[in-house]
Amino acid sequence: MPNSASIFNPKDNSLEERIVAFKSVLYANNNIELSLKYNNDKLWSDRLGTSEEVKLAQKINEQSLKQAFKSLNYADLQEAKSLGLLSQEEAKQIKVLKAKSDLNQLSHIDKGKTHGRHEFKKN
Repeated sequence: MPNSASIFNPKDNSLEERIVAFKSVLYANNNIELSLKYNNDKLWSDRLGTSEEVKLAQKINEQSLKQAFKSLNYADLQEAKSLGLLSQEEAKQIKVLKAKSDLNQLSHIDKGKTHGRHEFKKN
């Protein structure tokens, strides 16, 4: 999968289009989470795709979320809420996903910095 694969594709750079594109990424994210939840359920697994397909969709969606987060700042989210472009629940979901993404990014950075630095004392 190319590193640039993404479903975040606003038609233009307007706030409204960025929010519409972000909502499509949120919708896909919710579907992926449901697919992962029911992947082992025989009743649903044939309809949801293979584990590999769901994992690929998850990777693409993670890249899409990163791009979406870069396109919107806190002020944009506040304005979108005040204009009715985002519901309270959507805004809350975005904040939670952003926090998870930030933590994940920090843990990757931290692992890179501490890897190999540990020294063992000799007795």
